Amino acid sequence: MQRKVFRTGNSIVVSLPKDALDFLGITEGSEVRVELDKERQRLVIAPAQPGLSVIGEDFARQVESEHLDIVDAIRRKDSSAARLAAQIHMDQARIRIRKAGRLLYRYFPDALIDFQVINPQSVQI
Repeated sequence: MQRKVFRTGNSIVVSLPKDALDFLGITEGSEVRVELDKERQRLVIAPAQPGLSVIGEDFARQVESEHLDIVDAIRRKDSSAARLAAQIHMDQARIRIRKAGRLLYRYFPDALIDFQVINPQSVQI
């Protein structure tokens, strides 16, 4: 995306799109890291630290909600609802793992990340 550089007071400023800021968890007052990539002739702006606390809170809320759905179905002795809730939980877990991988790659692009997928059918309960 192309943005315009402008002057505000004694500073040169570039406005950043809201959707990008929201995605990165950057708000007014957030500390960011600005790096000059001379080889590619570009500036890279990233949160000073990954928004892991926000991610952790969202993660915990999602997992708790999914677990409560499973527990509720088990208490009602509704096996089909428990199976469905467990399947939803597994689908959401796969999505969270992919997001975590993308987040790790964004902050540690040189790291090799290898997630092993476990076949749910092979897990004994």
